[in-house]
Amino acid sequence: MAACGADFTIVVTEPSDVWAWGVGDEGKLGLNTREHQVLPAFVGGREEFGARMVMVAAGGCHAAGVTAEWTLLT
Repeated sequence: MAACGADFTIVVTEPSDVWAWGVGDEGKLGLNTREHQVLPAFVGGREEFGARMVMVAAGGCHAAGVTAEWTLLT
């Protein structure tokens, strides 16, 4: 699954890993930095989120994800 914000992209891969790239302003990539990412950067997986990520969404300056246990992460 992929979602596109105003100037960034975030995806969930089949093994439930989350990757993001694009403009990192406001920390919207979820990488604890405001640096821009030209290539996909690993945000986290089951270990980091405590459950399998099943959905992501993106807006102008934010990203959100929902785990298989219905936990919302922003």
